[in-house]
Amino acid sequence: MRKFFIFLFFLSLSIINYQLSISSAYAAEEFLTRFTSTYDISAEGVARVTHYVELTNRLSEVSASEYALTIGSTRIKDVTAHSPAGVQTSITTGENSTIINLKFDTPIVGKNQTHRFEISYTNLDIATKSGRVLEVNIPKMGNSNEIEDYAVVVKVPASFDAPSLMAPVTKSITQSSGQQILRYGKNQLSGKGISILFGDHQVYDFTLRYTLENPSLSQVTTTIAIPPDTSYQKMYYHSLEPQPTNVVVDEDGNWLAKYSLAPKQTQEVRATGLAVLYLKSTLPLDVGDTTKYLQSATYWPTTDAQIRELAMQLKTPENIYNYVASNLSYNYQRIDAAATRLGAKAALENPQNAICTEFTDLFVALSRAAGIPARSQDGFAFTQNSKLRPLSLKLDILHAWPEYFDQGENRWVPVDPTWGNTTGGIDYFSRWDLNHFTFTIHGSDSVKPFPAGAYKIKAESGKDVNVAFSNQEPTPIDDLDIQPTSATVVITNRGNQAAYQVPVSYNDQIVYTIPVLPPFATYTYETPAAIRSSIISVSLAVGVVAGAAAGFAYLARRIHLRRTR
Repeated sequence: MRKFFIFLFFLSLSIINYQLSISSAYAAEEFLTRFTSTYDISAEGVARVTHYVELTNRLSEVSASEYALTIGSTRIKDVTAHSPAGVQTSITTGENSTIINLKFDTPIVGKNQTHRFEISYTNLDIATKSGRVLEVNIPKMGNSNEIEDYAVVVKVPASFDAPSLMAPVTKSITQSSGQQILRYGKNQLSGKGISILFGDHQVYDFTLRYTLENPSLSQVTTTIAIPPDTSYQKMYYHSLEPQPTNVVVDEDGNWLAKYSLAPKQTQEVRATGLAVLYLKSTLPLDVGDTTKYLQSATYWPTTDAQIRELAMQLKTPENIYNYVASNLSYNYQRIDAAATRLGAKAALENPQNAICTEFTDLFVALSRAAGIPARSQDGFAFTQNSKLRPLSLKLDILHAWPEYFDQGENRWVPVDPTWGNTTGGIDYFSRWDLNHFTFTIHGSDSVKPFPAGAYKIKAESGKDVNVAFSNQEPTPIDDLDIQPTSATVVITNRGNQAAYQVPVSYNDQIVYTIPVLPPFATYTYETPAAIRSSIISVSLAVGVVAGAAAGFAYLARRIHLRRTR
């Protein structure tokens, strides 16, 4: 009688090469496997995982004496196993994985004999309770095609709201004993993992430090990029000290604070406030002309023959995402070093040497070459496991990810092929999260403006980026200061949020609309010469914007130029 070591199951949370003691096809031929995995999530976001396994012998001349479960995580603890026939457990921890080995006291012998056993452990990488949000990411089954039946049950305390995101979606949601219970079958999973989010927005408290230096002998004007509003985030500033001379918006939507530096002056600037991140695109920002996001740039060589040929083969954003996430490999050794950005071409030629910038640059270059407007974002990204969701800098936690423009929906869509790769297939294309906090947008230029964390001088040490979860909901402050002169009206935003589409009217007719006025910004409206002599006062009309998107409602300010009666 032949005895086999059965290694039939592989939970993928990261890209790991694994060996089976017998071929997967031969094992599936000899043994029929049914699997039910239960993920019981506590109120603190800790997952207790139990796998219920049925292993049935298909042939009389073989037996199974051992079983191994490989998990793409090293944060495994409290492992137990139970079998009516008796079982011995041993654990092997690798660089990125944990192997739970079971040795049965009584091997499975005889055709159609079924051995039922269970394996339980706590996995700290399955769920994350961060601020007001619970995020659950369940890995895919690595060899699901070899398993006869597979089911997943997710249990979450009913104290959490109903899921705001599910990928894939399940209609099997019930309530029992104070828990929400979600069920998935093998056909629903199709070799993919499960992502569930409880909570529709996240609030971050931030303090950012910028150090500016003027080494020259003359006065200079310079700018820093402060985090802007995007379609997925809304900014509320507490302070920007010292205050800038102005804040302007560039063509990509970045907020650039201007400072004047005297000769040989060094200036430290601190920005504090709250950032509210939303799961869905809610702020109706003006996208403008997107054809500029098809151009070639320093790290996005869209005219390169290899880039163009591959782009014509892939054609769609989803195909490009899948290609980048599957064909590049993350080089963790580059994180601690001062890694030089390689760009899209080098990423294509050296796919084993990528970090987030290469995943992002290749996606942007291929998208643009395929005629799809694309750009990149740099910022903070929350992670509890730098192996599964790595970041690019060690001292100041920064990350890069791309976005493409969806013509049909008329919106920018962020994706993250880096984390799609390092998490072993969690979907960062068709679903988004509340972990990506944008500092800068790169579209017209692949390098500038620099994000917070990049404004350092050589003698400086310490963190420039400090971001934490906040339980505080922001209080919007809408305050436009109006200072008229004989020829101009100077409007300064002294509130904590940006003002949008501020109309200037004369004689009840709108003569100009200010598209966006960020906090600390000043706009000077030059009154037309024909009406200057007739203006005797300037006033504000206030009202709530009709149909304002959820989370982005603000007071509408209309500036009235009043004529002489």
